Amino acid sequence: MKIQSAGRLGNQLFIFAYALDLKAKSKAKSVDIFADKFHSELNQDLIETFENLSGYGINLEIKNYLGLILKATDKASRISLKLGKVLRRVLQIQIEGIDPLFDRAWIQRGYFQDQELSSTSLEKMSKILNLTLQRTVANSDLLQRMPFLVGEYQAIHIRRTDFFSTKIGVIDPNSQLKCLQSNLKVVICTDSSRDEVLRRIDVTDCEVITPKESTAWETLAILSGAQHLVMANSTLSLWAGFLASNSGKKVYAPAVWHKSTNSKEKLPFSFKETYSPTFENL
Repeated sequence: MKIQSAGRLGNQLFIFAYALDLKAKSKAKSVDIFADKFHSELNQDLIETFENLSGYGINLEIKNYLGLILKATDKASRISLKLGKVLRRVLQIQIEGIDPLFDRAWIQRGYFQDQELSSTSLEKMSKILNLTLQRTVANSDLLQRMPFLVGEYQAIHIRRTDFFSTKIGVIDPNSQLKCLQSNLKVVICTDSSRDEVLRRIDVTDCEVITPKESTAWETLAILSGAQHLVMANSTLSLWAGFLASNSGKKVYAPAVWHKSTNSKEKLPFSFKETYSPTFENL
């Protein structure tokens, strides 16, 4: 069984968790997760993720020939939906949301964020991530570069995507600030720039961490290590919130996950505290 890697770290972790669950349910010896140059950026971030998550009965590899096969089936589907469906059936390729997912497929594709994961798989995922993050911090100079992380702090995750009108939803960062405590250092993690974030929020005494200062894994460690976390509508935020809440820390998740529906939706993980995000009309 093989699963195609997709997206950035938050998405990749959902795929890895799904692979763990699939391996357990199917009683397979191993499950392969592969990336290919036709569908993914084969950069250092991806290589680091594959190195960090290697083992546990999940093989992570670069397989360009598999990507080429998928590219060909995608092209066939654009020519004829029926032809694409026949090819996927013959080759045992399944796409989440289009094809029914079976344990013994040759290749599965999707983000798998809506799949029900067993409590055993989630517990295993928590242990794997905590161990990986501990190793990430120990093997880096993160605490030397950012000594304020040694003490207690609160963190907010602010996504650059939220500054723009998209179907995912655009959270006004100032609605996140209402969840802050008054007595804890404020650390903002963002994929935007420091200037762009500070132009939009009403906070002056804070630390802003951008991709120039930290890797994706370091950002996950910073978010999940906060005593008080305010999430964004982001898969990276979800995993940080998952780890932090499992450690007994206070986590605020947005009650409305998608602007397009503007209604409460079931999140992959349960959080006791939520906030009502306001949305910018840009």
